Amino acid sequence: LPEDTFFRNNQGVDKRKRLYEINKVAARFFFERLKSDEGKACREYLVRRGLKAQTVQKYGMGFAPNSWSALKTYMLGEGFTEQELIDASLISRSQKNTRNTYDFFVNRAMYPFIDLRGNIVGFGGRALSSEDKRKYLNSKDTQVYQKNKFLFSMNFAKNAAVKDKKILLCEGNLDVISLNQAGFENAVATCGTALTPEQVKLISNYADEVIICYDSDEAGQKATRKAINLLNEVGLKTNVIKMEGAKDPDEYIKKNGAEKFRALISGAVSDIEYKLLTIATDLDLNTDDGRLKYLSAAAEVISNENDVMTRDIYIGRLCEKYGVSRTALETKVKELRRKFVKTQEKK
Repeated sequence: LPEDTFFRNNQGVDKRKRLYEINKVAARFFFERLKSDEGKACREYLVRRGLKAQTVQKYGMGFAPNSWSALKTYMLGEGFTEQELIDASLISRSQKNTRNTYDFFVNRAMYPFIDLRGNIVGFGGRALSSEDKRKYLNSKDTQVYQKNKFLFSMNFAKNAAVKDKKILLCEGNLDVISLNQAGFENAVATCGTALTPEQVKLISNYADEVIICYDSDEAGQKATRKAINLLNEVGLKTNVIKMEGAKDPDEYIKKNGAEKFRALISGAVSDIEYKLLTIATDLDLNTDDGRLKYLSAAAEVISNENDVMTRDIYIGRLCEKYGVSRTALETKVKELRRKFVKTQEKK
C-alpha cells in the first residue's frame, strides 16, 4: 500500500472513531439533562407517550435543552472543536454570520441512532414545543451516518429477526420504541426518508419476510405501495397490516394492547391482496362500469405477480366473486403479463 494511501485510510478510521466518541459524549449529555430539573417537561412528555423508565434507558433517550449553546459549551469543555461538532451534525454554522455557531437540537426529546456494532452514529429529536414547525429533526449525513443506509433500532431487531426471519417496518421512531416496549423487538423505521434499496438490502440480510406497519393515512398508504415494490425486487415476502381505529402502531397498542397488535400481524394481508383492496377504494363496485374498471386494474396487479400458482388462485377468486368468465380474465392477465415481462427485460 503506498504510504500516502495508508495515512489517508488511517485518518479516515481515526475520524470515524472520533465521531463515535463525540456522539457518545453528546448522548451522555442529553441523558443527564433528561434527569435534571430542566428535563421535567421532556420526562412528562415521554410518560404521556406511555414509555417506561427501562425503555428510555434501553434506547438511551435524552433531552436537548431549550438553549442554542448548551451542548456546544459542554462539548467544547470536553475538548472537542467547533469543526468536529459541525462534522458530527451537533452544531450548525449561522448563514448570516458565519463566525457564529449554534446547537442543532434545541428543546427536543432525543434518541440516539445506534449502528449494528453498538456505536452511536447520530440522533433524532422530537420537538417539545408546538411552535417548532419541524416536529422531527434528524442528524444530517456524516462520515458515520447516512440516512439512506440506516434503519432505526436495527441493532435490536437483527437479533429478534434471527428467530422468525421477520421484520416489522414502521414509519416513526417512536412507533418502533413503543412496539419494542410491547415485546416486538423486530421493529425498525427509516429516519426521515422513504424506504431505499440500501435499507431493503440490509433487511434482506436478516429477514425473509417484512410486515409493513405504516400509518393508516393517505401518505402512509402511498409509502406502503412504494415499499412493496422495493421489497419485492429483492424477493422479500411482504405483508401489510390492516389498522383500523388508530393512525399508527403506537396509538393502536395504547388503545388495544400488545395481543391485539399480534393478531393484526397474524391477519396481515399479502402484498397482492393489499393492492387488490386499495384499487377498489374509489370505485363503485355495484355498477357495471365500476366492476369493469376494478377487474381491469386487478388484472394488471395479478399480471405483475411472478408466481404462476398465485396468479391462478387470484384469477379464480375474482371470477367467482364478480361472476366473470375465467377465460376472459385469464386472457387479459396473459396479455398484460407479456407486456410486464418485456418491460422487465429492458431494465
